[in-house]
Amino acid sequence: MHGMLRGICTILNYLWISSLTLATCTKPTVSKKQVLENQLQAHKKEIALGKLLFMENRLSINNTRSCGTCHNPTMHFTDGYRKSLGAYADELPHNSPTLVNLFWNTHYSYTDSTIKDLRVQMKRPLHGNKPIEMGLDSNNIALFQLLSQQREYKKILNQIGENVLDYKLIINSLYWYELSLINFESKWDSAKNGNYKYTDLENKGFAIFTHKCANCHGGINHNQKNTGGMYVKNNRGIIKIPNLRFVTNTAPYFNNGRAADLEEVLTEYSTYKSDYTKIALSKYEKRALIEFLRCL
Repeated sequence: MHGMLRGICTILNYLWISSLTLATCTKPTVSKKQVLENQLQAHKKEIALGKLLFMENRLSINNTRSCGTCHNPTMHFTDGYRKSLGAYADELPHNSPTLVNLFWNTHYSYTDSTIKDLRVQMKRPLHGNKPIEMGLDSNNIALFQLLSQQREYKKILNQIGENVLDYKLIINSLYWYELSLINFESKWDSAKNGNYKYTDLENKGFAIFTHKCANCHGGINHNQKNTGGMYVKNNRGIIKIPNLRFVTNTAPYFNNGRAADLEEVLTEYSTYKSDYTKIALSKYEKRALIEFLRCL
């Protein structure tokens, strides 16, 4: 009997020690959004500087445009053009994608799947010359010194602990500002959180989207394939799947802006003029799907 009791005590003692070890080793999970918010809190001054630089026309070769020209904050960081224009009004190859929720992207270029760092991608519009987009000279010390003497820049630089802007600080500040452009305030977000109930038409559109669109438009920004990756193949190579957040406010559509509205997008898919998979939709289904897309 005593031997049995000692055995039970030994087992209970082992289980107690194991539970303590598990409690000590198990760390609470932190969402990606919480990770980002913590990082943004630590870079508040760089974000403030990046916001100034984002709207700074003097970063362009002829003082005519800023990052905010093609990524207008009042248009969900797009510009409404079929194809955006460079510093000398030359048409660029693509239109301007939204910058909302960039932190959740794994890739950043329309057509180059090797670019996985936002800072690398930012340098393309800043220095692109086929045609010239911004035309920023990374060695323009005179410009950096001039901006550093402006009251609004001087104040933030003092807070950061710097006397003068340099190229590295400009890139880093733009990077943190662009990562701060977070928006999870759509009807879709509210519905996921149980704070909004779809109308019958929205619910029908949601079912269509889930069945016919979500294979390519999955993820938190509806721009990731369910099989992984952010690119699809077309007749000309690969193209990055667009972020669909606030999509009804970011026309025109497709990377070359060939569709003026969502009705044209769905018509292209349903008539198989598209480079991608045919999606057959009735008039009612189109109306329902567009109504749901307004929720994103």
